[in-house]
Amino acid sequence: MPGNPTAKALAKVWTKAMDACRNLVSRGVVNRVDDAPLMQVVQLSLLNEEVQEGAERMQQYGLTSHPQAGAEALAVFVGADRSHPVVLAVDDRRYRITALKPGEVCIYTDEGDSILLGRERTITVTTANLRVKAASSVTVITPKVTVDAPETTLSGHLTVAGGITWGGEANGMGGPARIRDGLTNTGGDIQSNGIILDTHTHTCPDGETSGPH
Repeated sequence: MPGNPTAKALAKVWTKAMDACRNLVSRGVVNRVDDAPLMQVVQLSLLNEEVQEGAERMQQYGLTSHPQAGAEALAVFVGADRSHPVVLAVDDRRYRITALKPGEVCIYTDEGDSILLGRERTITVTTANLRVKAASSVTVITPKVTVDAPETTLSGHLTVAGGITWGGEANGMGGPARIRDGLTNTGGDIQSNGIILDTHTHTCPDGETSGPH
């Protein structure tokens, strides 16, 4: 009934609830990022030209990123209070890797670097320069490792526990293999063209036979 105080009260409560719902979630665009605090802080531009300063961005534990300006964000407001925004998700359609197969996962950057956890248990790393930084050691446990590179440089000591199969030119100039600072063998035989270094004998020009070296 018109003028019913109960109806007016209900309408007021309903209007307040609807306003709270409208203020609860909002889409926006990232303007800038402050990655220095322990919880990353972003400035957002929301609907109706609303600018939110100091919005905390919550990220998944163990994963962190610094989004570029222009990335899209989803913010929620605790208690529908527009002064208390929390950013729950940030995505950037300009750089996202697309056309993934069901179940695949990819980490990517705006420069085109990516780590793809693909199907058939295959991990593909795409980058210009790959560095593995370990304070102690790096251990690779696998039946086979293939390095397809025109040049490989080792700056430190090399230890090979198994055999070495050599193919092609050792120094790239058609000559034999050249080893600086000597060669030390601590086990097994050094063999060349069927001749074993430690047991080889040969006849000297004076007719005498030299023994094994």
